[in-house]
Amino acid sequence: MKFNQCPRCGEHTYEKLKTHNHCVGCNYSPDEELEAKPLIPSWAKIKDPETKNLVSDLSIAFSKTA
Repeated sequence: MKFNQCPRCGEHTYEKLKTHNHCVGCNYSPDEELEAKPLIPSWAKIKDPETKNLVSDLSIAFSKTA
């Protein structure tokens, strides 16, 4: 197995694989940095303002009972 020099940390721990590239030393992966992925997927976002208030009200209600 041949390691290359990592563009981020400079160590010779950078693997170039068929599917992706990454550095074992600093966990650098250029493939992940090119794609900006949202923290919350679009299907999980609350779009109805009434539902958003309901979720907020439920979390307050549960925190008071604990």
